Amino acid sequence: SKILSLQLILSVLQNGGEVFCSNEIFVSAMKQYLCVALSQNGVSSITEVFELSLAIFISLLTKYKRHLKSQI
Repeated sequence: SKILSLQLILSVLQNGGEVFCSNEIFVSAMKQYLCVALSQNGVSSITEVFELSLAIFISLLTKYKRHLKSQI
């Protein structure tokens, strides 16, 4: 279920448009929950979980950098 959840989050981040970038509730949820989950899953010994976490982090860097400067 963790892998499926990470795949869904990655899909939303990669395919989400400017609506997500400008939505304060979404940006707040990313700061509060997603960054914490990525830091926990980023050190996983399960290769697929690590790769998905890294892909999500890269997506955050490319699309949401201006909102997440302090978290990154």
